[in-house]
Amino acid sequence: MFTLQLPHTTPFPHSKPTPRTRSTTPLHIQINPTHPAGLPRLRSLPLATSKAGAVAVEKQKQEEELPEGLQREAMPRHVAVIMDGNVRWARQRGLPGGAGHEAGVRSLRKLVELCCRWGIKVLTVFAFSYDNWVRPKKLISEAEETTKNNTRLQLIVAVSYSGKYDIIQACKNIAQKAKNGLVKVEEIDEELIEQELETNCTEYPYPDLLIRTSGELRVSNFLLWQLAYTELFFVRALWPDFGQDEFVEALSSFQQRNRRYGGRDLQVEDGKSRE
Repeated sequence: MFTLQLPHTTPFPHSKPTPRTRSTTPLHIQINPTHPAGLPRLRSLPLATSKAGAVAVEKQKQEEELPEGLQREAMPRHVAVIMDGNVRWARQRGLPGGAGHEAGVRSLRKLVELCCRWGIKVLTVFAFSYDNWVRPKKLISEAEETTKNNTRLQLIVAVSYSGKYDIIQACKNIAQKAKNGLVKVEEIDEELIEQELETNCTEYPYPDLLIRTSGELRVSNFLLWQLAYTELFFVRALWPDFGQDEFVEALSSFQQRNRRYGGRDLQVEDGKSRE
């Protein structure tokens, strides 16, 4: 998992947990030879200080009118997406699987732009496996270059992420702290566990809305702890075909829901409480 526009180094899933430290170096790809398949680990991208960058940031501060039907005050702060269907998209067109992944990255770039323009704070995306990460690396780099001056959106990419492992590594870290006398058993609670999860890299670790493409109706081991009260939206479109219209549909559905976070719905309709 890596983030853009975040002054932290995020531990890579399945690797030895490392302290989150401030980063002052430009974004770069570092191949980890000790990790399976030598998968890339990316550090955070500091804000650019060039004149052109300052102009771009100023432009982004200007609020853009939302599509008809969407309300700015009801926009989700954190959107998560399971980007599914790249290979199927390519096969339907008689193309190699790599072409599907490249088309998927272009869809990601478009979604990043929309989130920036519409005021969404955090976008977390999940798709890439060990085998298909390297192929679209160039386009990912282009997306990073396009958004490097952005100060409104935090992009988090989960690479070969496992929700189960995320919880396990958090428990192991807490167990080690308890063994070392740094934490008492009675002090272990949800807040402590959340501090040890991979998503502790963001101010808004819990997605308000999860979108999954390709018609599949499951979360596939993605953010299992963090999705406890997330609104789910499933769309039949394959990820490379996911665009503005589909995103607006998902946001409209989200804004029409009454979020209860595990509590009772206190709205009264026809003299009766709805649960």
